Amino acid sequence: MKTTEIKKLARTVKPQTAFDLTLFTIDVKTTLNNRWILGKKPSLRPLSKITGISIATLSRVINQGKMPELETFGKLCKWMGVEPNNYFNL
Repeated sequence: MKTTEIKKLARTVKPQTAFDLTLFTIDVKTTLNNRWILGKKPSLRPLSKITGISIATLSRVINQGKMPELETFGKLCKWMGVEPNNYFNL
């Protein structure tokens, strides 16, 4: 899903619609853990290079559970191979 499509979805979301940040964070962590290379501990550095998201931002989202910016959210969904609307209670 492109960033423009995500922005369109965000505009159409009803005010009472909730974003499931907990589920999103768990999915990102699980995907990161499942993509270990040669048994190495997962690192944010390769993920940063793949997604173009800074390590600091990844840390805030993944380790601290902070709400990601829309663009960051879209990039992580694309990396995980999931539709962004999976995290909205519509």
